[in-house]
Amino acid sequence: MSTVRIFNDELKDFGISSILIVMDRGFYSSDNIKQLSHFYVVTALPSTVAMHDELIMENRDMENSRNYFQYGDETVFLREKRMHGLRYILFFSPRLRTKKIESFYYTLSQKEKNLDVLKGKSFHSSKDMVKSVEEEMNGFNNLVELKYDYKNMKFSYELKHKAIQRKTKRFGYTVLITNTGIAANDLLKYTGRKMLLRNHSHTSNPILNHSSQEQKREQGQECSLRYWDTHS
Repeated sequence: MSTVRIFNDELKDFGISSILIVMDRGFYSSDNIKQLSHFYVVTALPSTVAMHDELIMENRDMENSRNYFQYGDETVFLREKRMHGLRYILFFSPRLRTKKIESFYYTLSQKEKNLDVLKGKSFHSSKDMVKSVEEEMNGFNNLVELKYDYKNMKFSYELKHKAIQRKTKRFGYTVLITNTGIAANDLLKYTGRKMLLRNHSHTSNPILNHSSQEQKREQGQECSLRYWDTHS
């Protein structure tokens, strides 16, 4: 039985219905949203889902004075779209984008430097060569094209510029999905920047938290389910 179904059944057993459930992107699926459709739900859309990129492309001009609000000392832009009874809210943070761009290209440059060092190295075998290169490219495999000369135990590489652009164009964007009527900028009070819940004076403390270690391993990211009693 899925973590979401167990969570759903436990809420029913407690007789709890008027709640706001916040799921991070590790729990996103259409089935999970359907299972919890009789509650108020907020979740994040993973960047691997096609709708995520479609919303970004539809709203490339969202960075203007009609769409901004202040989140603490940070300027954030948002736009909203309604589909299939749900609200899809696209947030864009220039600050987050800048940080992620700088971090990404710094790491990429380090990867290239290390690959150049490996190109001048003598390997014991072609297997040793491939292992060394693949270990260095961990996390960047789909962004670099590698070509191996097994006979001479040499390799070359080229950056996949289109793949890199597809990745970096997502930086700074977050898509939240909800069936609530909560104002879009107020949703961040419950989710926070990284879909981690933050306590605020006007909310109750979270009274249940579910985590799936198995799903964390499968998704490679944090997964949590929490809720607030909306009557508190």
